[in-house]
Amino acid sequence: MTTPHGTGSSRRLATDIEGFVGSDLEALCREAAMLVMREDAVFVNQSHFEKAREKVHATMNERLRQCYGKVQQHFKDRLPKDVQPLEYQ
Repeated sequence: MTTPHGTGSSRRLATDIEGFVGSDLEALCREAAMLVMREDAVFVNQSHFEKAREKVHATMNERLRQCYGKVQQHFKDRLPKDVQPLEYQ
């Protein structure tokens, strides 16, 4: 059995999910799968992801990025160098 795929489908999906974190991606895939089951379809396709994308929204946004940046700056010089993550050095 072969699985259908579109040439630009994954590229389109990748640009449409900017700001998604792991749990957002999980919710998106779960919602797409639920749509497939409701339709009694065999494969998940681009349209399922597009419909799921209308319901699932990104957690990460600019305000949250700035907040994490402040936390990172706050702790940047407080950890010993040997245990600092690379992005803190």
